[in-house]
Amino acid sequence: MSQQPENSSAQQGEENFVCFLEDNARRLSAKPALVWDGGELSWAELDQRASGFAHFLAAKGAGPGDRIATLMPNHWSFAVALLGILKLGATAATLHPTLKPEELAEVLADLQPRLVVKDVTSDPKGSWKTARFTSAAAVIVYTSGSTARPKGAVFSHDAFTFANRSWGGPVMGITPDDIVLGVLPFAHNYGMNSSLLAPLLYGATVVIDEHYSPEAVLEIIGKRRVTVFPGVATMFRRVLNSPTFAGTDLSSLRLAVSGAAPCPWELCEEWRAKTGTRILRGYGMTEVPRPISYFADDPKEVADAIGRAIPGARLQVVDDDGRPLGGGEVGEL
Repeated sequence: MSQQPENSSAQQGEENFVCFLEDNARRLSAKPALVWDGGELSWAELDQRASGFAHFLAAKGAGPGDRIATLMPNHWSFAVALLGILKLGATAATLHPTLKPEELAEVLADLQPRLVVKDVTSDPKGSWKTARFTSAAAVIVYTSGSTARPKGAVFSHDAFTFANRSWGGPVMGITPDDIVLGVLPFAHNYGMNSSLLAPLLYGATVVIDEHYSPEAVLEIIGKRRVTVFPGVATMFRRVLNSPTFAGTDLSSLRLAVSGAAPCPWELCEEWRAKTGTRILRGYGMTEVPRPISYFADDPKEVADAIGRAIPGARLQVVDDDGRPLGGGEVGEL
């Protein structure tokens, strides 16, 4: 690739998700975007590093429409790489770095990426003119392969933007004053959107925790004044059972969000009794980037329920032949 893509409203395609984050970088320049133990990146620094990485990818011969795989843990470099790939107009395939060699080989054979990225090499003060519109897909996320071979779920920019607006808006109610804990794996759909991109889309600060432990989570919440904790049921249980739980100041926390697996009602009740906050439960799937149903602003919670459809999502229960069923009837969602 010899030159940067031009920004033209006449260009065909969808609005590039990363452009919304670039708008935030201009508006929030000096505010911390990413924070971790030992460092932080302001919004301006995050954008500059991502631009520098776009230059690096272009120098390696990558360009708009190429598939670029990332193999990175929860780290500031994950965010820089992902945003740099999107700035380039390429498609990011976020793979978990703990994949076994045979699993990784199978996925890469299916994906056929132009590049595989394991670290960030970039000019920390780069600049890049992103094309506002793109015809490339935004992200590919592979399913777990628990019931069949892993499949790559391809998300358009419009779908990706809708998903993160849903997470940040009706589900979590994120504001620029929020501090969100980034402990879920960023390489997976749930963690990438709820813990990283949706908070950034709404101008919040993300505190990155690379290696989960309940004690580390409690220390981060107390020290960094975390307001939103997206997690999974086993995380919440281990936090409650931690010997450091009783001595941690959790007064900043306003919401915990559960996903990836069912969260027992008994755990939700215990969490609320001991923290004064709720665990927001819902339903989603890798193949659909958006959250599907959450209680969100509905104050009435029901044991073993997965909430109501979020705005923009429609649910239907059908029988074995795909015929819609009425209220009170048992079928498949």
